[in-house]
Amino acid sequence: MTSIAYGVALTATSGLCNTILLALTKVLQKQELPYYRLSCVGCTVVVIALFFWLVRIKKIPFPWPQLKWVILRGLFGVGQTPAFLAVRAGAPVGDVTALTSTNIAVASLLGRLLLGERFTFVQGLALVCSLGGAVLVCKPTFIFPAEGEEVPMYAYLLALAAGFSRACIYLTVRKAPEVHSLWFTVMTVFVTIIAWWALAQTGIMTDYTLDVFAESPHITAGWSFVLGGLVYTAAAALSKGSQYCPAGV
Repeated sequence: MTSIAYGVALTATSGLCNTILLALTKVLQKQELPYYRLSCVGCTVVVIALFFWLVRIKKIPFPWPQLKWVILRGLFGVGQTPAFLAVRAGAPVGDVTALTSTNIAVASLLGRLLLGERFTFVQGLALVCSLGGAVLVCKPTFIFPAEGEEVPMYAYLLALAAGFSRACIYLTVRKAPEVHSLWFTVMTVFVTIIAWWALAQTGIMTDYTLDVFAESPHITAGWSFVLGGLVYTAAAALSKGSQYCPAGV
């Protein structure tokens, strides 16, 4: 497998994990489980484990001038949160997936403008086909109206914002080629913990409390493990994948 093909496979894996996470927001909501707080618990374990692993493989420190790109990767990573808010606002997962897939187009254009990466006619044609295919498969309701479904417009705007943020992730990673991809992952998961816990505590993101740990410790611990693993896989796959293939790919 070539490096570009490897990067594409990793990027696709990240997208799949994010779609699963979006779907699980509704699953846990129906079970009256705290999605965001459980995710934070699982992610905390992930951050601690990754940090000690980086120490073990002697990837500390990294070039400090690159720190700003690591921080930006974390901030744009948590910029995926509007997609979860869009689902909570009533937007179907298919709609959100279709809108966030616009990151492909944005990343291609930004890669050309800011990184000077090549953008050919074939890539442009593939871009149009991929976006069209995503729309046809997901059948978002803002294109294919369904009776009885009314989704607020701000939910779609949140999904678009998440797509733009995801596009910027490609740029931040490719601007710091000397940084080990796990540092981008650690920063992304760490910022996600802070943001999601703060949003849940302030009530901006409606979430149940962690009292369920006392009631069903095995179930809640299992969900924490699953959610933390998915957040880690999504972040790690995208960070590594972005290092292997140009944004236009």
